Amino acid sequence: MGKPRLPWKRGPAAWHVKCRADEILTQIALCPRPWLTLRGAARLLGVSTQPLRDWIAQGYLCRTGPRLRLTVSELRRFVQLLANRAEPFDPSIYQDRFRDPQGRLPYPFKKLATAKIVWPKRRPALIPSHLAALVGCHPSLVLKAIRTGTLRARRRTPCRWEITRRIWADAFPLTITRQLHLPPLPVTDLVSTAVAAAHLRACGLSTATPELVRSLIRQGKLAAIPRSPQTRKLLILKRSLKEGVTKVSVTCSKI
Repeated sequence: MGKPRLPWKRGPAAWHVKCRADEILTQIALCPRPWLTLRGAARLLGVSTQPLRDWIAQGYLCRTGPRLRLTVSELRRFVQLLANRAEPFDPSIYQDRFRDPQGRLPYPFKKLATAKIVWPKRRPALIPSHLAALVGCHPSLVLKAIRTGTLRARRRTPCRWEITRRIWADAFPLTITRQLHLPPLPVTDLVSTAVAAAHLRACGLSTATPELVRSLIRQGKLAAIPRSPQTRKLLILKRSLKEGVTKVSVTCSKI
């Protein structure tokens, strides 16, 4: 159905303004200045600043006053618009904005069902935080799948869950793969330690920093050359990054 744009179809704030339209118009007529700040206008309308920001972003309100403030005439026009056209906000249609063209609500565990992970070798079971690191989501999403029964799990300790490989494959088929899906390499042949760290984070090493990259260089896992004789900054060879990134990513997946 798409995202509704009319103010009174996106929340109850517009209807509340309509219910107090006469009172608000009287207060606007008594304003000592020809403009109001965003907070002042929100206080006058009896709403928070977020609905005002949404209405401004959608073009229903224009900040034509000095320093992008709202003029009294513009605020009066908008209140009169809501008084003439606003409709009651029905909570039953609130979820319609989240539905797809067929009218279905989104699958809450789509990120888990569409993930591509490499299950660590010699690890028959993983805890939720380890699975979340492989998927690239927050551990609470894995815990929610367990609590709703979408994903079965067993107790590792009285306070910790663990999920076996077979249970995960049954709940989310075709998500376990033998090959890493790595992001594209940087365009240039020489990359800085910061760019190399960002690439490693995209490959799954969430703790990658320039300091870690320099440590990998000292260990011989990445090849680098000095940026210039006068500086200690290093540039990593793209070829070396391409050869080493798979090993580093696989090491990270063996949580």
